[in-house]
Amino acid sequence: MSESALARTGTIVLAGFALLWAMSGAALAPAAARIPLVVAACVITAIVLVLRLARRRPSGNRHLSASWLRRFNLVGAVQGLLIGGVCLVAVPAGQPRLIPTLVLFVVAAHFVPLVAIFRQREYAGTALALALVAAASLGSYLMGMPEPAAVIAGLGAAVVLWVTALAVGARSM
Repeated sequence: MSESALARTGTIVLAGFALLWAMSGAALAPAAARIPLVVAACVITAIVLVLRLARRRPSGNRHLSASWLRRFNLVGAVQGLLIGGVCLVAVPAGQPRLIPTLVLFVVAAHFVPLVAIFRQREYAGTALALALVAAASLGSYLMGMPEPAAVIAGLGAAVVLWVTALAVGARSM
């Protein structure tokens, strides 16, 4: 697969998920902060996309394994099942505010196999940073602050994913 296609797709996907996480975090932020957070998230996402997609990239290829797509789809399926499981357990247990934190742990873990699948070493740092954000979010939750925990998870994940989008987009330049 071409470096250009991988960088472009990775940048778009990462920036898109960063925006979704930011919206999730903004939804539980104090009311006065919600609109500024949403506007900032949209602007940051646009800047990340412009910075990385408006540049020419070399036409080299990255040699992915023959089974990369199957492995990627398997990681996505397992991630989806785990996220569904988190929701199926947290809601009936009366802990819906814990969902963003637990989902973030799942998302962090899903980046670990992506390091090898895409030969994208930056994803190891992404996995670690997301796990640290999830741990901070869990700490807030355990201290009796579920709304700030969700805000930490959402906005923290967004920052990590925007940085990763920039790194992935820069890799092939």
